[in-house]
Amino acid sequence: MYRIQEEDIRWFAETFRKNEKTEATIEVYLRSLRKFREWNGHDSEFDKNTIISFKEALREKYKLTTVNTYINALNSFFKAKGWNECCTGTYRIQKKSFRDTGKEITIEEYQRILEAAKRSNNERLFYIIQTLACTGIRVSELPCITAESLKQRRSCVYLKRKYREILIPTKLCGVLQDYCGRHGIKSGSIFVTRAGKPLDRS
Repeated sequence: MYRIQEEDIRWFAETFRKNEKTEATIEVYLRSLRKFREWNGHDSEFDKNTIISFKEALREKYKLTTVNTYINALNSFFKAKGWNECCTGTYRIQKKSFRDTGKEITIEEYQRILEAAKRSNNERLFYIIQTLACTGIRVSELPCITAESLKQRRSCVYLKRKYREILIPTKLCGVLQDYCGRHGIKSGSIFVTRAGKPLDRS
């Protein structure tokens, strides 16, 4: 088990200064160390499992890039102290790529699809189409759009061992919150089957 003392943090800052790191970089790393100490209890012991739990707790509150910044700072400190067994991996974030415009539908086609859903009196399909169009997610990723994600205006998709952050436009959040209110959806996936299970591709 290990413990981070305030003098360890001061030592780490001096080590960074000797390595000619900028004060801005040093401040970010020190803030990360202090945040972990505050979360864990200033004088509490910890091991790698504690670091993993801290990483998961961060993921519930911050963007993945921010979480990775905290973890990179802790890993740098652990390596400097020789506590390599405490190091843990960061989240792999899928990079955005250019879309094949030949596979995209036009605004006119999108409007026709929405009108068709409206004429069929299929309210759920109407809002699913809007969600897919506004977020760019796959149909298989619909379960990640939850009542909780609307409050944060973002959601995370875990696919092939990579996390991808999905931004939910403010206007879409409002529309979906109204939908949830009408259907009594207070938590979990918004688009569900009659049995209450999240919709899948079928």
